[in-house]
Amino acid sequence: MLKKIMFLSMIIATLIAVQSCKVASPFITGAKINIQINDYQAAKRDLGKEIERDSTSVEAHYLMGYIWNDEENYEQMQKSFAKVKSLDPNYEKANIDNMSIKAFGNLRKSGINDRYNPAVMIINSNPEKAKASLQAGLKDLLLADKIKNDDFITKYIIGNIYLQLADEEHKNYKDKAIEIFNECIKIADIENDKANLVGLYINLANIYTERNDEVKTLEYLNEILKFDPVNKEAIIKIAAYYRDKDNFEEALKMYNQLIEIDPNNADVLFNQGIAFKKMKRLDDAISNFEKIVELNPNDNEAKIFLGRFYFEAEKWQKVVDILDVNFESFTGKEKIDAADYLTRVLPKLGRAKEAQKYMEYLK
Repeated sequence: MLKKIMFLSMIIATLIAVQSCKVASPFITGAKINIQINDYQAAKRDLGKEIERDSTSVEAHYLMGYIWNDEENYEQMQKSFAKVKSLDPNYEKANIDNMSIKAFGNLRKSGINDRYNPAVMIINSNPEKAKASLQAGLKDLLLADKIKNDDFITKYIIGNIYLQLADEEHKNYKDKAIEIFNECIKIADIENDKANLVGLYINLANIYTERNDEVKTLEYLNEILKFDPVNKEAIIKIAAYYRDKDNFEEALKMYNQLIEIDPNNADVLFNQGIAFKKMKRLDDAISNFEKIVELNPNDNEAKIFLGRFYFEAEKWQKVVDILDVNFESFTGKEKIDAADYLTRVLPKLGRAKEAQKYMEYLK
């Protein structure tokens, strides 16, 4: 309380000194007296009359902003101080900056700690309550961003909230997220914001994936790898992009990176094996699928591919070894494919009679 009185006394003393050479408005004088006795409603009435009389009264707008700040009505405070800055950018700049920083901190805390974080925790269990909390958090953070628009985390969380709330009613929220994420990129501190930049670029890549914008998607996936070279999600998506474009050489580079990160990942081994096959590296493709079957002995799809690759490599006995012993476990098209290869291979091994039993599956 003592600090508040001293601060207010300093403000009023400064204003009196400034006005010593001119006649003070009775409304301004009345407002100052009412501020001193904490009658803010009367002070606001006086200041409202002064602004109505003279809309360019920088002092009136400043004092109004001071009251709004003390009442923690930060939206009105921001409007009043914005008006002050438009009239005189240097007027009570230090005091305005101090009050604005305090307001920003309170709004940021409310938006993130009290609204956003709890909402994320209940987004699946109580989506309606989470949505209401996210909307309240968004309101606080948008105002915080108006007051101080160079804080990366504030903007980043705003972007995340837009994505969480994007639905049929708010179709433009993803566009708003893109806009504010791009603002984040401009003000990011590369070292301190590194982890959040990865999340930001993942969000952008996902948005453009939904929009079938392959160029933008690839651009942001590559940005992810600049900050996180072993990000599996990004590498997998880049590999899939090149695979779908039949650019197997580039796809293979991505799969090679993934194998270095996770050498026993069956899905990666599968896709890398297919890329090897497309590049006519049949022995490498075979090695991959042998490893998949070793890792997952019940993977019938991999066994069919392996049987096919053995067939193309003219490794007749290996075709029989992988398909004959597992034949009863195959179903549907897998069984038909296995029967097709076995009826063609067994005669080459002098076992034509054995091939007959598989013919019925091809009728």
